[in-house]
Amino acid sequence: MRNFYFVLVIGVSILSFFSTQDSWAYSSKRSDATTTQCHSYSQPLPWKVCVTTTASSANQDVLYYLHGAGGNERQWADDRTYFESIRKAWRRDQVAAPRVVAISFGERWLLAEKNQSPLSGLFDLFTDQIMPQIEKELGTPSTRTVFGISMGGFNATQLLLKKPNLFKKVVLGCPAIANLAIDASTVELSEYAIRTGADLSLVKNSLELAQRFFPDKESWASASPIAQAKSQLSSNSPAVHISCGNNDEYGFYEGAELFAQIAKTNGVTPLVWQTLTGGHCVLDPESIAKFLSP
Repeated sequence: MRNFYFVLVIGVSILSFFSTQDSWAYSSKRSDATTTQCHSYSQPLPWKVCVTTTASSANQDVLYYLHGAGGNERQWADDRTYFESIRKAWRRDQVAAPRVVAISFGERWLLAEKNQSPLSGLFDLFTDQIMPQIEKELGTPSTRTVFGISMGGFNATQLLLKKPNLFKKVVLGCPAIANLAIDASTVELSEYAIRTGADLSLVKNSLELAQRFFPDKESWASASPIAQAKSQLSSNSPAVHISCGNNDEYGFYEGAELFAQIAKTNGVTPLVWQTLTGGHCVLDPESIAKFLSP
């Protein structure tokens, strides 16, 4: 998967929030009156966070942004990305920007519940420890939204399906949803690549990442976005925005479309499904900005 981006937006107590960081600090102020501060922590395992706030916004909502593979915790604030297009749309329409929370455990990580993999347990850590720690400093948000890109889109599905009551809206951008078994054979991988037009080497790489966090059928069964969507999505689920390029090099378009179809069948509303022209992680910033607006 390619490099994607995220940030953390917080409105109050930034200095107190960062008062217990272990090492590494980054701070910047931008011409659009947003401030980004980033720090790293070593407990209960290494993680980094960036906080971007908008001085003129009184919006107390929190947006958790989950980056894609190869991404980092600072890139939401990068003027060169499509996230700047989202911010520009908000400024143009005079939308009060939410506080955005962006957390990273490294370039490649999946929110897996505890299982036989030594890498698992990040889901529990994220929801039971890190989110409460952040919100203790920020104050309880008015509402929460989660926005995930690619690998982060997969992670966002885990939050949507397992903790739906925590979030009001969920954005799945080019989500890493592959209609594949965790133990797919070489033949099945080849058939998938042919069927979806995917690059077989990229398919293998994404499956290998999943296998590191979900080492067996049992652990994958409880995490598979397609399998879990059938039983967990309902009219009580958060609003969902899903988009994917129709020439996604990982073949994720097939899985994203199927996920959207299940969401529609199960009564998820509001529901936005966008077929976009292009490859992996082409996005429509205007549509996402509108969906994320209060």
